[in-house]
Amino acid sequence: MRFKRRRVNESKPNEKSLHGNLQENIDEVKSGLGNSSDIMIRELYIHKDHQQKAGILYTDGLVDSEALRDLLNALSVFTSSNGSVSQDSIRQNIVEVLKYESLSAGNIEYIHYMNDLSSSVLKGSTVILIDGHTTGLSVSTEGGEKTSSY
Repeated sequence: MRFKRRRVNESKPNEKSLHGNLQENIDEVKSGLGNSSDIMIRELYIHKDHQQKAGILYTDGLVDSEALRDLLNALSVFTSSNGSVSQDSIRQNIVEVLKYESLSAGNIEYIHYMNDLSSSVLKGSTVILIDGHTTGLSVSTEGGEKTSSY
């Protein structure tokens, strides 16, 4: 039996893509997950000049607190120093810069669809969304107290 491998950029016709507007994405995921109080959302500004608004979404109790703290520290370092990369380049490619140059977590995947965003948050990953971008990042942070051990 042969399986067709789906490309990262290949669209899923029946799934809703992420919006370019951070607040719309946050509102939709909150609504889709029943406005659960376990879904934690932190909004912050990242980038050297604090010009990029970001949303950090995770499920309380499903994330490893140390992994989450490390992720937030990496974002803080990214905010304070962006090295020699031009500021315009960072603004345009911030998702890629975060994935490949700033975050050291073991498993980081692109998120393009609302269903993937919700699934990632519900399995214990932390999702990073950037205002103005239709691609997010899912960072492996599983391991909280409510995570199944079998």
